[in-house]
Amino acid sequence: MTHIEPQHQTAEHCQDPAQLTSHNGDAEQRGGGDGKDPENEPWHAAQSRSRIPQQQGRQKSDSARDSDGQQRAPTAHHLSMKLNSVGNDVRIRTQTQSGTHKVQEYDAQGASAWHYFLGLAAGATLLGIWLGEKGFTSWSARGGWLMIAVAGVGVILLSRIRWVLVLLCVCAVVGGMRSHSEWNAVHSAEMGPFTGRAVLVTDPEPVGAGVRIVSEISGKRFESWLYGSKAKRAMQHVAGESLAVIGQREPTRSRYQRRLEVRHIVGRFEVSTMSDIEQGAQAFESRFMLAANRVRSALSDGAQILSGDQGALFSGLVYGDDSQQPDSMVARFRSSGLAHLTAVSGQNVAFILAVVAPVLTRLKRSPRLVVTLLILAWFAIMTRVEPSVVRAVTMAGISAIVFAAGRTSSASKILAATMLGLFVIDPFLVWSVGWWLSVGGSGGLILLSQPLKRSLESTRMAHHPWLMVWIVPSLAAQVGVLPVSVMIFGWPSAMSIPCNLLAVPVAGIVMLLGVPVALAAGFAPVSVAHVLMWPFGIGVRWVDTVAAIGERLQPPMWINLVASSILVGLSLWAMLPRHRCDNLEM
Repeated sequence: MTHIEPQHQTAEHCQDPAQLTSHNGDAEQRGGGDGKDPENEPWHAAQSRSRIPQQQGRQKSDSARDSDGQQRAPTAHHLSMKLNSVGNDVRIRTQTQSGTHKVQEYDAQGASAWHYFLGLAAGATLLGIWLGEKGFTSWSARGGWLMIAVAGVGVILLSRIRWVLVLLCVCAVVGGMRSHSEWNAVHSAEMGPFTGRAVLVTDPEPVGAGVRIVSEISGKRFESWLYGSKAKRAMQHVAGESLAVIGQREPTRSRYQRRLEVRHIVGRFEVSTMSDIEQGAQAFESRFMLAANRVRSALSDGAQILSGDQGALFSGLVYGDDSQQPDSMVARFRSSGLAHLTAVSGQNVAFILAVVAPVLTRLKRSPRLVVTLLILAWFAIMTRVEPSVVRAVTMAGISAIVFAAGRTSSASKILAATMLGLFVIDPFLVWSVGWWLSVGGSGGLILLSQPLKRSLESTRMAHHPWLMVWIVPSLAAQVGVLPVSVMIFGWPSAMSIPCNLLAVPVAGIVMLLGVPVALAAGFAPVSVAHVLMWPFGIGVRWVDTVAAIGERLQPPMWINLVASSILVGLSLWAMLPRHRCDNLEM
């Protein structure tokens, strides 16, 4: 007899003959029989740490009977439970081997502790990154490391899950080491004169009468401000291209120094002369970058078919290029709570994969995985590897790898694993507002979509499924980004709720169809391109109009507070458990 100890399981399929339920931490196997039939034999739980015996024996079933109604010889009855070693996920698989090879499977999945472990690991890494910035130079950092050491040793000695706590301590130490290393690299960059090649890290950005560029020189990033002929020459290039430069590397001396440092910019490069790379030299870092830039250029050509600011907004919606948007457009999108539409997110990644899905589905498993990862990498480069893009692409890549391995994983686990991995790769993401907004929006969709849907199903909306599909994702995402938004930008406008409900569906259509149509328009004759892009002009104009109305109808602050409180309260109410299986004993 085998004993397995589940912890805090939730009940699913309570109407099935073999089922696992929980009540106050106690697990029970409830059956509808009198205990004489092994199939209906109950599994009794004891206290909060239940032991579930695996019972093997003879089983009666319709498929195990002969045509004359007599029971055949007993067959092997295999009952296997897969219990996550650090979690609460329980899968019961009941397999009856008989002449018909009948198989029944029942799942009882609770809130797996893998979610909590990965989340705690990401949190421990974040704490280590924060302490790693200070090293051991401040009393706060010394006290923090001492607390980690004392708490870790004490809990490891007393706890029964020592290896989990050891891993958490390792995550904190690794995060601290990576953070300390990155900060040292920023503060110890070589300064002085330089003559050689500079690789553009970002697209040149017009600011007032000048142009701002970020270039990589000898493996370090420097910011430069160009004017006159130098600015015109720089505007002819894009990220990934190289320039021959002569100038002086200097430390950054401005109030924005820390903001630049967390973007890996170590100083300022004063350009004396600038010229293109000699003919025949490698102007691009890689052919992969070349391909991404050519597609981006074709998309830009298609977007320019639209008149006025519509082309700039189309570029922002489809591939996150907001460099050409006027200040007035940026202001109204921020005021109406629609600024996230011009930042590439998981929605854009999903739409790109949807566009190439007909090709991917024709490939075998391994080639499909390789092509999917290449497409994701290409899209990240094309959208300039912004933090929100990195989060979305990494989650999509992990999902593709898990699927190719023939396994499944929940979105919450993938999000936690993404945070953990990217914190180690780039600790400076901890100080990126765009990163936290992206994580918050994704987390809101993952954690709140289903609870909100279940709550709304108890209302009259249950008769209108399309209404829930329209409302639930927007509400869940807004709740997810609310904490970061309040801390950084203040209380969001109450108009952001109706504005998102009105603008997001239309913007989604533009994002989904914009890439293939804009590419076709970029290579098509002008008359054909105008016909292709005309519907997108209507969609972009609608989104911009909604943003303008949202900016104009700004409610008082108390209404914003009430709206946000109602939204948070609705989410908390939706997450409260209110239903219980009928056959559970109180």
